[in-house]
Amino acid sequence: MAAPQGTFVYGTDTAKPLALSFPAHEAKALEQVLFEEFDAGRGVRVTFHVIIGKASGYRTFYLTAATPLHFAYVGQDAATAEADPELVARFRAAITDRRALHFPVERMPEETTAEAAE
Repeated sequence: MAAPQGTFVYGTDTAKPLALSFPAHEAKALEQVLFEEFDAGRGVRVTFHVIIGKASGYRTFYLTAATPLHFAYVGQDAATAEADPELVARFRAAITDRRALHFPVERMPEETTAEAAE
């Protein structure tokens, strides 16, 4: 049985959208913090690490409320998957520090500011 997936779609149907899938709890965390920032009139930088041909690459987007994007959830239990609270807190800290969010989450740099303060 496949784990529930969340798909982030950037662009419109006519503009060859970029669609990237992640575990549902990660996609829900991204969705939650994006819309919190959008509601406050701010945007968020998000970097997606992808394989381009046989090489690793990345694309960074500055997402705003005017950006054509949506989330779709598929798989058993996807509708009831919840955002990971620790991941939401990590994303909020990154946004506060003006750092880009990274997907997949394993590629997100560690929070050096908080660690240096301790």
